[in-house]
Amino acid sequence: MKCLARLYLGYCSKLTSLPDKIGKLKYLKELKLHHCLALASLPNSIGELKSFHNLDFYYCLKLASFPDNIGKLNCLATLDLKFCSKLASVPDSFGQLKCLSRLDLGYCSELASLPDSFGELKCLSRLDLCYCLELASIPDSIGELKSLVELNLGYCSKLVSLPDSIGKLKCLEMLDLNYCSELASLPDSIGKLKSFVKLHLSSCSKLASLPDSIGKLKSLAELHLSSCLKLASLPDSIGELKCLPRLDLGYCLKLVSLPDNIGELKSLAKLNLYYCSELESLPDSIGKLKSLVELHLGYCYKLARLPESIGELKCLVMLNLHHCSELAWLPNSIGKLKSLVEFHLGYCYKLAWLPESIGELKCLVMLRLHHCSELAWLPHSIGKLKSLIELHLGYCYKLAWLPESIGELKCLVTLNLHHCSEFAWLPDSIGELKCLVMLDLNSCSKLASLPNSICKLKSLAELYLSSCSKLASLPNNIGELKCLRTLDLNCCSELANLPDSINKLKSLLELHLSSCSKLACLPNSIGELKCMLRLNLSYCSKLASLPNNIGELKCLVMLNLDSCSELVSLPNSIGELKSLVELHLSSCSKLTSLSNNIGKLKSLQKLDLSP
Repeated sequence: MKCLARLYLGYCSKLTSLPDKIGKLKYLKELKLHHCLALASLPNSIGELKSFHNLDFYYCLKLASFPDNIGKLNCLATLDLKFCSKLASVPDSFGQLKCLSRLDLGYCSELASLPDSFGELKCLSRLDLCYCLELASIPDSIGELKSLVELNLGYCSKLVSLPDSIGKLKCLEMLDLNYCSELASLPDSIGKLKSFVKLHLSSCSKLASLPDSIGKLKSLAELHLSSCLKLASLPDSIGELKCLPRLDLGYCLKLVSLPDNIGELKSLAKLNLYYCSELESLPDSIGKLKSLVELHLGYCYKLARLPESIGELKCLVMLNLHHCSELAWLPNSIGKLKSLVEFHLGYCYKLAWLPESIGELKCLVMLRLHHCSELAWLPHSIGKLKSLIELHLGYCYKLAWLPESIGELKCLVTLNLHHCSEFAWLPDSIGELKCLVMLDLNSCSKLASLPNSICKLKSLAELYLSSCSKLASLPNNIGELKCLRTLDLNCCSELANLPDSINKLKSLLELHLSSCSKLACLPNSIGELKCMLRLNLSYCSKLASLPNNIGELKCLVMLNLDSCSELVSLPNSIGELKSLVELHLSSCSKLTSLSNNIGKLKSLQKLDLSP
């Protein structure tokens, strides 16, 4: 075996040691010992393996130390010690590993320090020290790692500071300091990292400021500062980061303002200010961010207005303002956002109106206004949103009507008006929404009728009218909704009957009529709904019988008649429901017997007859 080049011993969970003779394998280039859970030490002879390139000790949980002569492995290029959780230190001889290019010490949770000799690893390009929970400092010699490209110190929760010498790492492209919760500042020398591309500082909860020198990082492409809870401001020099495409400041709870020169970030495509709960305004210079594609301002509770310059963001595709609870109005310039596709305004409780200019958003696909509880009307110009696919107006408690122009939204697929408790009528133009698939009017408690034109909605698949407590009838031509799959009429307490044309709803899969307390019967044509899967008639307290042709519903899987207190009997045809899986008859107090044909329900799995 003297010519052996590769030795794989991974997952030998009972292997406690290696023989001294392993040092005689002069041609061995690769040794894999990952997941050797019992391996506690290495023989001194390991230093004799002069041809070694790769050494893998990943997840050797009991490995606590290395022999000093590990430094003799002159050809070693990769050393993986990740999850060696008992390793408390590494010998000074590590500095002799002149060819080492990658060293992984991540999750060495007892590693408290690094030797000064680390600076001698001239070929080291990647150093991973993430989750070294006891590591409190980095030696000054780190600055001598002239080839270092990536340095990962994420989750080093005891790391208090970085040495000034870090500014000497001329090749460094990525520095990860995420969750270094004791790190209070960065050295000024950070600005000397001319190759820097990525700087991760998320959840550095004690970081109160950034050095002015950060503006010298001309190549910086990612700056992550989310959840830096003490960060109250950004340095003016931030505007010098001309190549920065992404700036993440989410959850910076003390950030009060942005510097005026943030508008100088000419490459910025995404700005995240999510949950900056102390942010009261945006600088006028925000309009200079000509490359900005996404602007996230959700949960900026104190943000009361947007500057007029917002309209200059010609590339903006997504604007998120949900939960901006102090935002009472939008500037007219909002209509200049010609590229805007998504506009999120949900939970803007004080927003009472939209400017007419909103109709100029020709590319807008999604408009979310749910929980805008002061919004009483929509501008006529809403009909100009020719690309709009989704319009969400749920919980707009003061919204009483829609403008006739709503019918001009030829691409609209989803219209959500649930819990608009003042909403009393739909305009006739609703029938012009030829692409509408879902119409949600649940809990529109003042809605007394639907216009006949609703039956022109040839694409409508889902119609929700639950808890429309004043709705007494459906249009006679409801059967023209050929694509309708779901019709929800639960808790329509004034609904006394269904139109005969309901039999034409050949695509109907679900019909929900629970708690329709005035509904005394179903039309005889109900049996023509051959695709029906679910029929819910629970709590229909006046329903005395089912039509005999109910048995023609060959696809019916669930029939719910719970608490139909006037129901006296079931038709014999009930036994023809060959696909029925669930039959609910609880609390049917007048039902004294079941049809003998009930035994023909071969697919029945659940029969509820509880009192």
